Amino acid sequence: MASELSLIYPTIDLFLYDLRDGLGDSQEAIDRKRETFWRRLPNGDRALVEKEEEKEGSFIELLPKKYQPLPDNKNGFYYPVKLNDTLALQIDYSANLQGSTQPCKIKTLAENKKFIISDRQGKPGTLGETWLIWGQLAEIDQNLEETAKQCYAVFSNEPWQSDLNNRSQFKQAELFEISPFSTPSLNSHPFNHIVICLFPANCSPQEVKTTIQTLYRELIKFFSYYHKIHWIYNQSSHVKKDLKNASRQIQETVKNLPDRVLQKSVDLQKLQQNLTSTLTLFSVYASSLSTLEEYKYAIAVNLDNYDKSLQRLNLTNPGKTSSLFEPFRDYAREKYQPQITTDYNSASASLTLLENTIKTIEGIIQLEQTKRDRHLNKTIFVVSAGIGTASASASSVANFAEDIMMNIHPPQQQPLTTGYLLQIYLFALLLSLFVGFISSVIMGLLMQFPWRK
Repeated sequence: MASELSLIYPTIDLFLYDLRDGLGDSQEAIDRKRETFWRRLPNGDRALVEKEEEKEGSFIELLPKKYQPLPDNKNGFYYPVKLNDTLALQIDYSANLQGSTQPCKIKTLAENKKFIISDRQGKPGTLGETWLIWGQLAEIDQNLEETAKQCYAVFSNEPWQSDLNNRSQFKQAELFEISPFSTPSLNSHPFNHIVICLFPANCSPQEVKTTIQTLYRELIKFFSYYHKIHWIYNQSSHVKKDLKNASRQIQETVKNLPDRVLQKSVDLQKLQQNLTSTLTLFSVYASSLSTLEEYKYAIAVNLDNYDKSLQRLNLTNPGKTSSLFEPFRDYAREKYQPQITTDYNSASASLTLLENTIKTIEGIIQLEQTKRDRHLNKTIFVVSAGIGTASASASSVANFAEDIMMNIHPPQQQPLTTGYLLQIYLFALLLSLFVGFISSVIMGLLMQFPWRK
């Protein structure tokens, strides 16, 4: 087992990223996210800070003095910034006292890590976070990789995987990256993105300071694109899952449609209920598809920004290239971006199917409604004809009914009694209704003739 190694000025920096305002967020949701972010910092002049936060720009420093010291005389600082729609926070904490060049055991960084975790309220950044461990080797002949391995062990018990693709030089320093792409078992690990920066023992304090300040300035922006790309892909996977579930409902609706419309008697009310539920499904599906489309464009923009930021990082490192961060860019271009595009194109086909289904149901409902309206109009016409005939024939039938009544049942006395007159009236009424009924039947039969069609 290797002996415990030491570093001069061993330091942990947490680069944490929260989404300030997401797609379609209400003001209330934005305020909640801002509040969560500011809880990560000790109390300060909130009004002044929020005034800075409201400024527009791609890089806004949020504290009047840029940096806020850690409490209790700890050697470190807070550095919050706004990067477009993202709030970023760097928490820096060194195991050395300010100005001390005494070597410290690497394992002492574990306490720094605990403090930072509690200081960020125990909640990881909503977009993600990167842990940067850096320091200067205490001995000229100190094993570089073993030192990096012990730094990594502060965060994870996962086995160290040596891979030249995840190691490169930046000025005098040696950089190592541990991420889910180099170590797949870190996918669900709470510390799934770690960068280790080690300076040689013969590097001057001024060189160390200049290099680390250059890295700080570039990495706080660079890591934001890294985490945003990863976050967008994860969010798109959730949307894809929702679309798949909705797609199954769409297929079920399309499958059941022929059975509903080919019935001898179509249940119009049930069909209208189906239309309502299908329209609701369409609204939800279209909204999710729109979100997926936004992610398709967002990942393209952030990949472009990541590439530009990587180029800027290379410009600060003349004569060398930071190939350390290129594998993620290539991986995202080969897998993340095409996958989201494929998912969007595939899901769009189901939306077209759903639109056609809605049009079909609407057409059937309209057809059935027209049939019912035509039948109702026919019924009203036939009945109206019968009533009109009965009304028109009432006066004629009255005299005719009186003659028939007197022949069938002659009156017993003169003048005619009220009861006898009432019998004549009822008989006339029934006779006129019968005439009207016969007229309705004849009219109904005439309307069935082919020439009517």
